[in-house]
Amino acid sequence: MDGRTIERLRDATFRKSDKSGDLGCVEVAFLKDAAGVRDTYDRSGPILAFTQTEWTRFIDAVRGGRYDL
Repeated sequence: MDGRTIERLRDATFRKSDKSGDLGCVEVAFLKDAAGVRDTYDRSGPILAFTQTEWTRFIDAVRGGRYDL
């Protein structure tokens, strides 16, 4: 992911799940070509950036139970 995408994500609107409560959580922002994830409690910290394909594969794996404990 190039630096311009990260800068665009810094200006994007991040949101967190209503189900996350007050515990540690992450926030997600979406652009047309990327998704970004950041720590709710360190909003000025690093952003993990993913292509739409990477994000879709991750969500499909979560829904499929791949990361269940």
